[in-house]
Amino acid sequence: MKITTIFFDVGNTLIKPASSEADVLMSAAQRLGISIDKQLLQQNVRRIMSKYEELFLPEDSLWASQERAVGLYMSIFEKICEASGVGEHGRRLAEMCYKQLMDSSAWKPFDDVIETLDGIKALGIRMGIISNWDKSLEGVITGMGLGDYFDEIVSSAVVGLYKPQVAIFELAMQKMGALPKNTLHIGDNLVADIGGARKAGITPVLIDRVDKHELDESLIKVGRLTEVLNYLD
Repeated sequence: MKITTIFFDVGNTLIKPASSEADVLMSAAQRLGISIDKQLLQQNVRRIMSKYEELFLPEDSLWASQERAVGLYMSIFEKICEASGVGEHGRRLAEMCYKQLMDSSAWKPFDDVIETLDGIKALGIRMGIISNWDKSLEGVITGMGLGDYFDEIVSSAVVGLYKPQVAIFELAMQKMGALPKNTLHIGDNLVADIGGARKAGITPVLIDRVDKHELDESLIKVGRLTEVLNYLD
């Protein structure tokens, strides 16, 4: 199998938050002069984020809309603020947190990312991004200094499509002039990334940094992105 194109998911694949959600909220609260019990806030962040899919993602189509994607982030932070006793300031805090998270300074690449991207680039393989993200995605990637690695950055909210829809993978391949049989897609989500890529005829690669998934041998699974280089010519 000759691979000529590789697509990446973004969150939990290439990048992670530079600060915890609790720290982001505490910082915003301090700027507004609001007092929050840090231990209570941390507990509520863990509790609400652990129910993320149940509470906020009954289905993934919201990622195809900028308005609904923003609404998702706002709902998460408003629920955390409400549970932490912030009261009337919850909406303002949520807006401040959302604005911060849409800036590249709120994120950092995993420690294996640059080595992996450099290795793929050295092989002459083209790279792109397919992500369920709002319209800030390209600015986040570029602001982190990663933009030059990617020929195309496909954000769900920009194109009006979302993973695991086959159409978003097909659009990305069309933009790159790629064929499914010569393409990999690397991501951390079994449904959006692995299932979506498979339906599009693309070979999926699961990045499972904490080894939480038991899979059959038909699926490529890596614990670090650098392991992907072992599968390339």
